[in-house]
Amino acid sequence: YDTALYEPKDIVSELFLFSEIGTNVPNPILSNYTISENKLKLLDLIMLTRSWRRSNLSDLISSKSFLPTYLPEINAPLLSGQVLLKQKPKVLKASFMGSNAFVTATTLDKNGKFNFEVPFRLQNKKLILFNDSSLHEPNSLKIFSPYNFNCLTCKTPSYNLSVKLKPYVDRLYTNTQISQSYRTYNHINGIQLKTDTLKTEFFGTPSFVYNLDDYTRFETVEDLFIEFIRFSYIKKKNNKKEFYVLNDLGKQVKPFVSIDGVPVLDSNFMLNFNPLKLEKVSILNKPYVLNGVEFPAILNFNSYKGNFGEEEIPDNVLQYTYSGITSSKGFYHPNYANKQTIKSIPDYRNTLYWNPKIVLKNQPINLEFYTSDDVGLYRVQFEGITDDGTPICINKTFEVK
Repeated sequence: YDTALYEPKDIVSELFLFSEIGTNVPNPILSNYTISENKLKLLDLIMLTRSWRRSNLSDLISSKSFLPTYLPEINAPLLSGQVLLKQKPKVLKASFMGSNAFVTATTLDKNGKFNFEVPFRLQNKKLILFNDSSLHEPNSLKIFSPYNFNCLTCKTPSYNLSVKLKPYVDRLYTNTQISQSYRTYNHINGIQLKTDTLKTEFFGTPSFVYNLDDYTRFETVEDLFIEFIRFSYIKKKNNKKEFYVLNDLGKQVKPFVSIDGVPVLDSNFMLNFNPLKLEKVSILNKPYVLNGVEFPAILNFNSYKGNFGEEEIPDNVLQYTYSGITSSKGFYHPNYANKQTIKSIPDYRNTLYWNPKIVLKNQPINLEFYTSDDVGLYRVQFEGITDDGTPICINKTFEVK
């Protein structure tokens, strides 16, 4: 690290300037974060030429209401799209297939557009979209990209790197190559953190659960309901067999039927399913409301591996591959006091310690880390936000000899 050649951005400058204007701010303006007459003149020149990029004058003086292209993702990532049918359904349902399936529903606006909140734990899952009409028609639905491609028109900023930085960059590059050669031992690419999984069904705790291995196996799904499954039965109506559930009020209702999160819109499909591939059957015999959409009852089947029993997904639903948020990785810094740490492995880390979440509670805390084999001057940068929203940044240096 060389303070004469490199001065990185920090949280204070990012929040106060870089996030608002589309240009780099000269370091003399930001140095020590003090205000002087000369700095105010420089800032005036920047604001006169760049202005605030979050404010568009034409939008401010327009009488039209502002409609954002991308809604804020307050609670979870949003999955957005549009139904392209002439006769648009009022409600669209979605499910993410798996052992711990997630099912949700939403209403469509007048243009057929919709938004789903997707839990962070869902990463690479098969997405099933369905409703009670002909949504499965070709090209009947469009999924919007979560990325703003307008940024492709932005000009790439020019970087005026000093030639004096070459030895510094060469050293960093060499250190990276050495670290990657021993990445199995030094975890230079991070440690994969465990993600939370849903331990219950998508509808919560079921009223009744039948683990099929606890019972005598039968050759058809219908035999299961005849022999030992209670509060749910199969009834023939209009020459077609359908599933029904006896709810908590003693009334016969038609449930939402699914297997591993895949909706069963045709009861014959489930009746012809191989029961030996099923692990359990769960029943919720009371109404379940999800985002304003009510299910009178739920009849849920689970296969052993959560893969739909390796059967083909029915044609009356739409399938997509959903690529969710990349799973978190933890920053690894070796603890050489631990006997299990291999001390003979070369250690050429450029970043010695990183912790994105330190909570201070009016008392000092100790943060310990080991230096690497690379000698030189290192920068310590503390960044954070106080309880009243004030950003802080403290910079220190130390030397490894």
